[in-house]
Amino acid sequence: MRRGVQGWVGKDRTRHAGAGQGSGSGASQGSKGGSAKARFNGRFPELNLDFYTALTKRILSELYPKYCPGCKTLLDRDISTRETAVRCGDCNYQGSRTAYTPLHHLKIPLWTFSYVLMEALQRFPLGLSGLEIQRRLGVSKATATLLKRRLQLFLSEMLPAVKTLLRKDIEQAWGKEERLPEQGNLKDFVKDRPVVHTDCLALFSATQRANAGRSRYKHTGQTASIYLSDRVAEERGKYQVGTLCSTLAVKKGPVLLSSVPDQKQKTLQPLFDFLPPHTPLFADEGTPWFTRYNSNFRAVNHTARAKNRKRSVWAKNRWSRDGVSNNTAEGTQRIVKHSFIASYSYFAPENSTLYLNEFSALKALRVYGLRRISCETHATLGNLVTRHSPSPSGGHQSRRDGYLFQKLREYRYNPPSWRDRGHLDHRDSRRRILTRYRVLLDDNEYFLARQAHIDYLNFWDDAPLYQKQAENRFNAVAHELWKSLPRYDEALISRLADRMNQPHRLLLRMVRKWAAMRLVKVIEVKHHRHRVLHYRARRLVSVLPDFLYSMDLDEFCSQSPEHEQVEIHRPAPAVTSKYAMNKQQRKQYLQEMSDATQ
Repeated sequence: MRRGVQGWVGKDRTRHAGAGQGSGSGASQGSKGGSAKARFNGRFPELNLDFYTALTKRILSELYPKYCPGCKTLLDRDISTRETAVRCGDCNYQGSRTAYTPLHHLKIPLWTFSYVLMEALQRFPLGLSGLEIQRRLGVSKATATLLKRRLQLFLSEMLPAVKTLLRKDIEQAWGKEERLPEQGNLKDFVKDRPVVHTDCLALFSATQRANAGRSRYKHTGQTASIYLSDRVAEERGKYQVGTLCSTLAVKKGPVLLSSVPDQKQKTLQPLFDFLPPHTPLFADEGTPWFTRYNSNFRAVNHTARAKNRKRSVWAKNRWSRDGVSNNTAEGTQRIVKHSFIASYSYFAPENSTLYLNEFSALKALRVYGLRRISCETHATLGNLVTRHSPSPSGGHQSRRDGYLFQKLREYRYNPPSWRDRGHLDHRDSRRRILTRYRVLLDDNEYFLARQAHIDYLNFWDDAPLYQKQAENRFNAVAHELWKSLPRYDEALISRLADRMNQPHRLLLRMVRKWAAMRLVKVIEVKHHRHRVLHYRARRLVSVLPDFLYSMDLDEFCSQSPEHEQVEIHRPAPAVTSKYAMNKQQRKQYLQEMSDATQ
């Protein structure tokens, strides 16, 4: 835990949590006659305030160095009466060590920042909430919340360095051209080497009560629990109430969490751009598009079925197969969800990036340490702007320019509105004919199929829930039947019904509907000795669009006994006489012969 600040403040490091002596800046003066700072410090006689003050100054000097504009030297001389001021050792130029840093315009003592940082490291993976900071420091809610935001901003600015370190570790362990074996167990091959695991997690799901009692049937997957329905969102003025978190984790390594609106490729793929081109990446089947870009991508099927159905429905290797799993990401997400709910209960999606960055940076501090991260961030976080830097207009630049809140807005997550998410809007997406169906349905020969498919798309706008559930079941059966039909040979529908364990009449209704649209060829076979009808069918096209298969009572009673595009076959009765014809045929033949002789 203490690796994050090891070696930064010398011997006083061991006294940061003990009952050390008060700070030399006035902590021992608990009388009412001291300054406001002395009275504030006097409330914490059990803390070693000198340690925390020195740690804060060391962090600012290492990560946010300030230089003299005239001498171009580092401002490293303290001023005894002002802890936030620093001066040049040559020309005595004075500047502010907190200006244009996460501690910009700080009004409380410097030691509070390091104290909060150390408490966050000690509590990790549990979070340190603003309410906890308020109780420990005895400050107002606004001051505690702003101090929490300062800590989150400081940790967020570390993440570029964390990504750089992770990239270097992967390149050192795997090189640039090494590839994973196509077959075989990868357990020994990836042992003690960094492998990236990825997955997605839904935080703070919206209940049905938060959705005005409506069921969120429109969205599917994890996004169903973080978005409200369109009508409720329009009434309340907000659409996203939960947080969807993309997880990128390495075993015994760093964790990178990102707030995303969905799990589409255009949303997730930019999060992996900092990695080497062929980084070993393990995930589930939620990101199949990674196969096209990364030859070392492997996925595990969490919905794999057991080969022996008598033993179990699910396969025993559906979590890990041949050394491929995303257990690191799954375990990290369990910790994230537990710690966030226990620490914060809830936070708005707009602030989700700051909270996720805080968790990622604290994990990185434990893995890499603050010294190693500071070596990567020294060149990027250094700022030459000081309190008395001249502005372009010729005067002096003021620190009251909203720098802190401007930086916080850069890490603000902008949730989509219900109008912006048109690609997930029920009315827009349902009425769009998919590309794989468009080539077939644009042909005039399949005009009836196109109209039936459009009726299916419009059905989902105002239909009751029980009808939608029935159509989902019917379409699942229809696609299973379609896959069972051969392309160049007829299959007996009764045998398919037994194999699929589905009602024979349901399958007949489906193939008759397809036959009317010229999608299949159906042959009705009726023997002369019994009344049983047999139907044989085969596919005429390669794809099956979605149709409506349910009927109300009026439609069921008004069905025509004749079915379009159904070929009726009546096989001739078997011949058993010595004349190679039956009695009726023999009578007809004799009659024709007698007519010909007359």
